[in-house]
Amino acid sequence: MKFSRLLNPAHLASNTVASGALTGRYTLVVAASADGETAPLGDGYASLRVGAGGTVTLLGSLADGSKLVKTVTIFGGADLPVYVPLNRGKGAVFGWLKLTPGSSEDLSGQVHWISPPSTRRKRYATGFHLVSPGHGSVYNWQADEVEHERGSAADLDDDKLRQQPIARLVLTGGNLPGAVTNEVRFGEQGQVVGSAPDAVRLIFSRRTGLFTGTLDTWAAPRRIRFQGAILQRQSFATGYFSGTNEVGHIYLGP
Repeated sequence: MKFSRLLNPAHLASNTVASGALTGRYTLVVAASADGETAPLGDGYASLRVGAGGTVTLLGSLADGSKLVKTVTIFGGADLPVYVPLNRGKGAVFGWLKLTPGSSEDLSGQVHWISPPSTRRKRYATGFHLVSPGHGSVYNWQADEVEHERGSAADLDDDKLRQQPIARLVLTGGNLPGAVTNEVRFGEQGQVVGSAPDAVRLIFSRRTGLFTGTLDTWAAPRRIRFQGAILQRQSFATGYFSGTNEVGHIYLGP
């Protein structure tokens, strides 16, 4: 599967969710702090699966490494309540998300992220309380295998999509001396076939829209490990990586 197809919203036209039903897969990004010194700069993320009965399974990670694992039920037709206890019950992430497939954002809302002070943590030991916007997209992992039923947008992009896809990988914060940018080239199956100027490795889950990767760069004393999620509707991917005592942000896209 070409990576460029996964970043292209034209392929969402064939997804069952985009036709009006809520069922299907989504990806979600929880924007973090604009600071990076007092709270994580990177974005948390999750994969969501909405079942026919309105049950939603959420699986992902906040930018400090806290796991997001929850099963909830849609409320009021399209509203999704989120509450995940953290830090042994002393912290939490909570709020409301709304499913609006077919719009500019298929999933959106606002969540509170409370992380209490803790001397056990290497990063952000003083704690923080963030009010973070949530941005999401329908995710269609079979974009290469479906026939375009609404040909206009998809057909216009066909020539472009046949080209070797190239994306920019940009890392900021996380104790780096400055932004680190790499050009990443992908093969037919979404694998990295080249990167410059640094060595990039990427492992992408077609089923969930989540990914992990590594970067070897002169700007960091050791290999950087990053993770995140693709937002197909918005045509980019985002996530986080951990530095020495700060969490940085990653962007992957045009």
